[in-house]
Amino acid sequence: RVLQQLAAKCDVVMENMRGPIAGRWGLDYAGAKALRQSVVYLRSQGLGSGPYDGFQTYGPNLQTFSGITHQWAHPDDPFPVGSTLNHPDHIAGKQALVPLLAALLRREHTGEGCLLDATQVETAAFLISDRYLEQAVSEADVTPLGNASPNMAPHGCYRCADDSDDDEGGNERWLALAVETDAQWAALQALVPALAALGADTADERLAHADAIDQALAAHFRERDVAAVEAALREAGVPASRVVTGDDMAATATPFFPALSHPTTGTRRYTGVPVLVEGERLPLRRPPLLGEHTEQVLHDVLKMPAAEIERLLAEKAAGY
Repeated sequence: RVLQQLAAKCDVVMENMRGPIAGRWGLDYAGAKALRQSVVYLRSQGLGSGPYDGFQTYGPNLQTFSGITHQWAHPDDPFPVGSTLNHPDHIAGKQALVPLLAALLRREHTGEGCLLDATQVETAAFLISDRYLEQAVSEADVTPLGNASPNMAPHGCYRCADDSDDDEGGNERWLALAVETDAQWAALQALVPALAALGADTADERLAHADAIDQALAAHFRERDVAAVEAALREAGVPASRVVTGDDMAATATPFFPALSHPTTGTRRYTGVPVLVEGERLPLRRPPLLGEHTEQVLHDVLKMPAAEIERLLAEKAAGY
């Protein structure tokens, strides 16, 4: 009942529940539209409406269902390795923001709301859309490439000397590089003499000798410091970067990773808003506590009497 009262006052209703649950509450699109004719409704379920809409999903099984874990693997992996990132959850949220804003702008001109169906498995599939297209026109199965590229060689990640860490036995450091042009290849050869013996002077020859090139680079970088290698390659004009870890990013004092004080977790760095407005980065507010604003919403939005709010909190129908 409280949710329906809120929906009647909201410009946007978003749901991320499994299958028919929102409908059981009377808060699917039809129910929300009955409460407010011009509502903009965003449903972001794992498998969308259709034969699988009752399936329960979360990031790991969605990225597997879409084929991402298969395509992210290396060709010789015994099974897909997946990712520690919560794909496609946060990607779906970021993509859905664009049509959501468009729907609100449209409503300003037409007065009409709409239903936006942001199926998360389709968001995951979008990340490898070129592989779907390749499979559609290929007679053979599309196999994972690992870090390789069908157009460039060398193109990969190479292990460098580990950071020293007495307690953990060292932290792995890796370098990513890609050679796009003959000039970059010549610059790389000057830094890695073992490459000259391969005689791969054209893009096609480099692709044909990709494995040998990878082996030569792996042997060259294995005992070298990643920062020194990165600097030398960039100075020579070869696209390269150390593989940046979460610890690296958290230790970097930039406006994109502002430090915020939180009442329960202390001061931590958070990812900033990746949008500039007139050259200025938008301020970042600390994440709210669960239920922190419940009483404020009930009082300010629904104009509930204090006694009714206290009753809902006591019955644990609201709050946390």
